[in-house]
Amino acid sequence: MTADEITEKLIAFRKRQVALTKHWEQVGNKDMLQFISEILPASLQVERCGVFLVNPDNDKVWMVSGTHLEERALFASLDGSIVGRVIKSGESSEVRDLEGQVGEHNVAGMKTGFITSNILCVPVFDQKQKRVIGAIQLLNKYKGAYTEKDYTTLNRLAKLIRENLEEIYERQKLVTVLADVESHIRRLETLMIKARLKEKK
Repeated sequence: MTADEITEKLIAFRKRQVALTKHWEQVGNKDMLQFISEILPASLQVERCGVFLVNPDNDKVWMVSGTHLEERALFASLDGSIVGRVIKSGESSEVRDLEGQVGEHNVAGMKTGFITSNILCVPVFDQKQKRVIGAIQLLNKYKGAYTEKDYTTLNRLAKLIRENLEEIYERQKLVTVLADVESHIRRLETLMIKARLKEKK
């Protein structure tokens, strides 16, 4: 393979990488999900809201959107976190008095500076209602316990956003594809350097 051929392939790979990255940023209408995370707390009288998605390849849960937080600001495990257990069980969960409990919410608190007192978390199923792909959670109810309105609102919201979340869920493989493309680019760059060196000899 000549240096010119390597350069041509390198340019093609770079273009594909840019296209895939741009596509990933547009998947799932993430602006809408972030908007929900910003306005829901005021509506339900809580401090924060978060939308999470599970990665089926490694069983890790990551934040798609959150109040005052960026995408992927938080990660959690399926077994060691409240949101993870909700995704794993497919059942809603309300947990109080978290200040005195040790768990992954403490790790998240150290990272974000936010102290969690109570959580209401509901699962998000795919459109066929066969698997749980994510969850929505509310943090720190201002007055008293979570109400029936809170449960109803979150469950309705889970149905409204499941199409968006499912699209992101299904296309998480783009991350793997991007990594493969980057690997190919690096190989081609190495080949190009070697070819240029041979031409100079």
